Amino acid sequence: MNRIKILLGYLLSFILTVFVTILSSLIVIRLTFYNKEYVKNILNNSSYYENISKNIITNMEDYMVSSGLPDNILDNLFTINEVRDEINNYIDGLYNGKIYKVNVDIIKERLDSNIDKYLDNHSVKVTSQSNIESFIKEMSSFYEKEISFYHNIDKLAKISNKLFSIFDKVFIISIIIVIVLFVIVVLLKVNYKGSIFFASSLILLFIRMIIYDKIDIDNILIVSDNFSKIIKVIIHNFDKCMLINCFVLGIFGLLLIFISSFIKKDAKNV
Repeated sequence: MNRIKILLGYLLSFILTVFVTILSSLIVIRLTFYNKEYVKNILNNSSYYENISKNIITNMEDYMVSSGLPDNILDNLFTINEVRDEINNYIDGLYNGKIYKVNVDIIKERLDSNIDKYLDNHSVKVTSQSNIESFIKEMSSFYEKEISFYHNIDKLAKISNKLFSIFDKVFIISIIIVIVLFVIVVLLKVNYKGSIFFASSLILLFIRMIIYDKIDIDNILIVSDNFSKIIKVIIHNFDKCMLINCFVLGIFGLLLIFISSFIKKDAKNV
């Protein structure tokens, strides 16, 4: 009976170690990728909105080289705050399972107004209004594409609700399993409870080492340079959180081991 109890203790401790590892990782994910405010904060602190604004203007200037129109028709087309609001609206849609439609009407109106002013001031006659309309449409598309990450993550918006729902269920189930298993382990009077948490920290560090060995994160290129930079920042921030997670698990595990050893010595002396 005692041998069965020992084997059961080892088995449950192993399962608990696995689920502590899973749960601690889910907690970090919940605080980072799962949290849209966390993503917005990274975008804000990394000058993403400013870089996107510059990209839009650069793309527009390159496109209008052959048009014969001056660069000042791009004056006051949009502000950084408007770019920020549009990107944040797009992110909100992504987390709410909806594809946000970027508001390009205001860009078209301002561009049309600037072109009209230029033509009137220089007494230029328009031979084809459709050409101007096509030009304005193409110019506004640069704004729309940059805001929406070139639509490369639209598919993610369609399934985000399902993903979040699955994540929530896995998260709750993991919490329940960890609590139940930990109570059982305590009732079985397993003496190596601290080793469970310490082992979890080592497992996470090992997984991190494998990932960094197989993937060159600093040279990732996704969609565009700006988008890639943000992905790198998010990954590195997530990595820092995971390292803190490993540190907390390791310290907590060592603390339990120390307390358990102290209790044993105290019991022997009694």
